[in-house]
Amino acid sequence: MGRRLLNLDAGKTGFSPFIDVAINGMAAMFIFLVIYVAVVRPHPIPPLRILSQSLPRAVWMRPYEAAIVVTGGQPHYSFRIPDPQIQELASVGLSFDPATGRIAGTPRLDALESLKKGRKVHVICEVADQSGQLAATPQSLELTIAPMNVPFDPATDRLRFAAGDMPLPDAVVGRPYAVAVPALGGIEPYQMAVAELPPGLTVQPDTGRIAGTPSETAVPAGAAHRTYHLRLSLVDQQSANLPESNRQPRAEGRFVLRVHRVEALMGAGPFPSSGRAGLEYRGAVVASGGYGKCRWSVAPPAAKDPDKNYTSLEELGLSLDPVTGVLQGRLTTLQTPGNRPRKVTIPLVVEDEDPATPPVPHHVDMLILPPMQFIKPE
Repeated sequence: MGRRLLNLDAGKTGFSPFIDVAINGMAAMFIFLVIYVAVVRPHPIPPLRILSQSLPRAVWMRPYEAAIVVTGGQPHYSFRIPDPQIQELASVGLSFDPATGRIAGTPRLDALESLKKGRKVHVICEVADQSGQLAATPQSLELTIAPMNVPFDPATDRLRFAAGDMPLPDAVVGRPYAVAVPALGGIEPYQMAVAELPPGLTVQPDTGRIAGTPSETAVPAGAAHRTYHLRLSLVDQQSANLPESNRQPRAEGRFVLRVHRVEALMGAGPFPSSGRAGLEYRGAVVASGGYGKCRWSVAPPAAKDPDKNYTSLEELGLSLDPVTGVLQGRLTTLQTPGNRPRKVTIPLVVEDEDPATPPVPHHVDMLILPPMQFIKPE
């Protein structure tokens, strides 16, 4: 029967197309299964384990960062270190991140047991993957913190002031003052202290900057100035944080600071004090005292002496530079009886840059010589 069916003409029976479809479907399914088994079939997840056998060495007062390396399991790991060991890491300035397995921080010198020895910290780490599977065995890790010998070497890079036993810039009563006293060597940051600063001045311990405004009591009454002999002491991190038995000597420096009262503002000149009419003149008035830069100007009417007869700059043909005090121009010819020299007074005023200092009048007295006369020979 089957033999007859197989030999039947496909066009007469009508069963052969169904058999072809079934055979083709079975062949396609077989090929799919082969590919799936060979390629798509999931591989077994490797066991979770810790690869790190030790941690990189750390150095005192140097930034440190290291990560515990693991493999296997399902990603998104969580790390665990016993609390006493986390506290021991924190005691030397390091922190532990359980989400990433990172140990980071800057080892502190206050945990240093000896200047010439380092320190070892032991930690036991466990790790779990996303599914909660733990590594087969916890890993014992050792972190060595080496002593710092570079750049700090007491013999070659001792703690010191950059410039010792030197005078500091002068300070003026009532004027803002600031100066930095730089330090070298040791281990930054530094801590600076100073005794007997002038009243009104303070020192910033972390920057070594002496700043402030000297008060009136900084200079004795009736005196023009006072000289202060300052004794500055300097401590670095190694000196400040170590036990007293291991502490390095503090650096000391002596500095001289002179505080003086501001001199009274006054004007002088002109120099030269005479000029010849009809010729170019160039001279200057000079200011002294005061707090700083001064400016010259023509005195307002209120500053003029009513008993004096003044001559304006325009009448003399002169101009005034308010910053430099330079007087220049071609002197005009002034009519005088008998063509004699004439004395003139120019009302000026000088002002200090300090608004609290009142303007100071200055009367410029000049001698104007008559024009030169040439006698023709007969």
